[in-house]
Amino acid sequence: MNKFIKITIIFILSSSFLFANGSNEENTQTNIAPSTNTEIIQENMNNLAYLYQVVDALSINEIDNDKALEGMASGLLDSLGDEYSFYVSEEDAESYEEQSTGIYAGIGTYLTKKNPKVIDDKDTKENTDYYIKISSPFPGGPADRAGLKANDYITQIDGEPVDYLSATEASLKLRGEAGTDVVVTILRGSKSFDIKLTRELVETPSTTKAVIKNHIGYIQINQFTAITTEQFIEDFQSLLDQNIDSLIIDLRNNRGGIVDSALNIADLFLSGDTILITEQKETIPNNTQITKANTQTMVPNDFEVVLLVNGGTASSSEILTGALKDNDRALVIGSKTFGKGIMQQTFPFGKGFVQFTIAHYLTPDSIDIHEIGIEPDILIEEEVFEDDEIPIFEELMESNKIEKFVDNNPEYSYENIEKFAYEIDNEELNRNALLVLVRNEYLVRMDYDDRPKYDLYLDKALVEAVEQLEK
Repeated sequence: MNKFIKITIIFILSSSFLFANGSNEENTQTNIAPSTNTEIIQENMNNLAYLYQVVDALSINEIDNDKALEGMASGLLDSLGDEYSFYVSEEDAESYEEQSTGIYAGIGTYLTKKNPKVIDDKDTKENTDYYIKISSPFPGGPADRAGLKANDYITQIDGEPVDYLSATEASLKLRGEAGTDVVVTILRGSKSFDIKLTRELVETPSTTKAVIKNHIGYIQINQFTAITTEQFIEDFQSLLDQNIDSLIIDLRNNRGGIVDSALNIADLFLSGDTILITEQKETIPNNTQITKANTQTMVPNDFEVVLLVNGGTASSSEILTGALKDNDRALVIGSKTFGKGIMQQTFPFGKGFVQFTIAHYLTPDSIDIHEIGIEPDILIEEEVFEDDEIPIFEELMESNKIEKFVDNNPEYSYENIEKFAYEIDNEELNRNALLVLVRNEYLVRMDYDDRPKYDLYLDKALVEAVEQLEK
């Protein structure tokens, strides 16, 4: 259902975040305007061709032409000084393409990091730009169950510093055979701790649906893929058939995906409203584009909608959030979103891939969210262990107390979850964060289809959403 007015370029997320696990991606093409630097480009190409010929003619060593091309491509993209612009070599191309399958063996994290070649202050050890940032843990994955959060930093993988690894290289180190272990060193605030995670083979679902309290629809969108719009429409229609009168859309830890999917879903709720403002390079004709919704909607205007967001809500998810929030079409509940307001283009080049930033986007109210994020209408912070609780948390994870407890108490129930907290009896730990860890251990042992689709026991943001819709 492609109802929204087309803009001149088909935007995609590409791999603007590189990560240990998979997400659907899509190549795109755009019209190339004449360069304003044609003479300089030609001069540089002539000089490079001359150097290439001289080295080829006089060097006693043979040129590896593939590596030479990769080096030239890398140098060009590194010169942009942009953390999201880089060349993916032939060596890494296979894993880059694997990221589009949605199936992987890893720890379940979406990662981002500045290109190490453009990081300033290389002698500053406290510079977190050198570390791998978790943009979001995949719901139900090993990292999520262990309590890792968006904006945690990975500083070491199996004892090896990540300072000069790209996000792609780090993701390769985190991947491996399902069932094998990897130790990651996490920096959260001022505290650092090690945690051992077991890699799993995970297939990422696009959407999940449920009915809450017999009248509230719930759809969780885990990522935006080529089929997410179709799945969302099917889910929504199924919920309508069950007589829902309102809807909760859960975008927490959705790090993005194909932008068109987010635009299509926003269009289902909006009538002629602005969905997105996009700004390309100034030298491109008509560089500012406004994407508007069609006048027809699938969801009636009087149908109440709540969006759930957190620090792992990024990119395409923020496009949907901004579109519905700025047009007063949804109430946003949770914590501040990630803050990625730029778009990349990716395409094969040589035996690898190139990616670079092509556009900057604003929400319908012309708000720039890049590196800022979207503030929710109602703030509900996620449960995390604070700095002074980290040593106790680390000891808890190393001792496998949670796994042993679930082994001895295999029935999933709130009573058993509470029982564990009672047995630990440590007033220094955030009790709710502890209960979430126990719940997650129970959930991972269930078949995916048997897991509860929502939690009105520990999920404070969801509880608030339900309360708002029942007012």
